[in-house]
Amino acid sequence: MATTKDWNILALEIDKPSIEVVNTLEALWLEDVVRRKAPDCAESPIRHQRLVSLLEEAVLPLLQGTLLTTYGSGYCHNLTSALLTVVADPLSKQYCYVHIDQHADNDDVKEHLIDCANFVSEIPHVTNAASIKHVGSTCMAPGIEPKDHVSVRQLQKEGIATSLSKLFEDAPQDTYVSIDLDVLLDDDMHTDFPDGEMPINTLLNVLRTLKTTHNIIGADVLGLSYRYHQPSYNLFQKSKLVYAMIAGIFLGKDITPLKAKY
Repeated sequence: MATTKDWNILALEIDKPSIEVVNTLEALWLEDVVRRKAPDCAESPIRHQRLVSLLEEAVLPLLQGTLLTTYGSGYCHNLTSALLTVVADPLSKQYCYVHIDQHADNDDVKEHLIDCANFVSEIPHVTNAASIKHVGSTCMAPGIEPKDHVSVRQLQKEGIATSLSKLFEDAPQDTYVSIDLDVLLDDDMHTDFPDGEMPINTLLNVLRTLKTTHNIIGADVLGLSYRYHQPSYNLFQKSKLVYAMIAGIFLGKDITPLKAKY
């Protein structure tokens, strides 16, 4: 169910890589981008409601369109939990959360403290997400039912349209999509976790399909980081273009020139 809507980019400045991403997006689509500083929540676990309070000031004034939020390191992926509360919950009482990631991020939560490795486990308890679907991870993590997971190999074997149709049979039409770019091949994207198996074209086609078949109420994309090792110049430029191509799909732009540069 494709819908026509106005998308805006909320570009969060958390670390140097995320600032590089903001600069790239502003150079392409300045009128669609709002940059805001956000806290680096990667150092220690934090409560969901605390994350919400840290983000509300930056996000709430921007809720006139549908938001694609960009940020950097995957160590901050628990920010997505707060984005669901601030961005998605006001738009839908029952939606599907789509986790496109090499990792399930569903470790046990203790004392309601969430980090990048466990925040998905807390989502059903603190947001309106009624369904969680995992796309792209190589292996199905413990605690995830087969009906809620599709691997890269399944996407390639069965085809994207068929695989996603099966995956979303029991899911609400309203959908929020979170993309951790460590799902990609390490030749396609630089992250702190270079073990993904998804080619960039597969990811782009997954997003195109979801945008056509679902009512996407929000999305975020993250992953670029050089916390532990520096990328080559060429890979760093390609990594910024990955963000740009994803943003272009949500904004409804022609990304052909970006793919040619990539």
